[in-house]
Amino acid sequence: MSVESEHIFKAVERLSNQYGCLPRIALFQLEMPVKVCAEVAQKLRKSGSVILLNPSPIGQLFEYLDILDDVDILIVNEEELRLLALRGFQVDTSGQYDGNIDLVKRTVKAVETKFSGKVFATLGSTGVVVEDTLVDAYKPERVCDTVGAGDCFAGAVAAIVSENVVEGIPHVWQEIARFATVAAGLSVLTAGAHSAPRRAVVDDIFTRLRTQNDS
Repeated sequence: MSVESEHIFKAVERLSNQYGCLPRIALFQLEMPVKVCAEVAQKLRKSGSVILLNPSPIGQLFEYLDILDDVDILIVNEEELRLLALRGFQVDTSGQYDGNIDLVKRTVKAVETKFSGKVFATLGSTGVVVEDTLVDAYKPERVCDTVGAGDCFAGAVAAIVSENVVEGIPHVWQEIARFATVAAGLSVLTAGAHSAPRRAVVDDIFTRLRTQNDS
């Protein structure tokens, strides 16, 4: 059975009735039809939800670019950034991207002039570019399996943004990226897609790293 917007709206309604509120944040990926994602994102955003999009796999995004009108935070990897800039916004992406941080920064900045939200460009073991800053990746001593690391990063961004919305705290994008890189880095210690670390472990390492940076 294919997923339709009505299925998600019913699920959101059940959860809203259970918890007494609509979602503060919603994270979308393109493993279901992009038109469905767009319809749900539009309705939730009108109700006050913050919308995150990780357009992976990116191919069908170009079938329905209007979804970006209802996206607050966009999380893309290096290749997705290049394709989005070129095909979505007609931004010149000529140049060798692999390892070229300055080019990634310029492309993020160019995309953000045409997209009203915030862009996170993930670069694997190098880190993530946000707001013209490279936030270094958290690298554990060993790597077991990188499957699910990108999903973990996106989920960690969603978690912190949601908490900031509830507590009325302004978003410090570099700190959000640093927290998410810790979560993603820890996830590679465990095999399989269900490798997200416990929140307490992420908090502990994030706090230690922040203390080191401040000292």
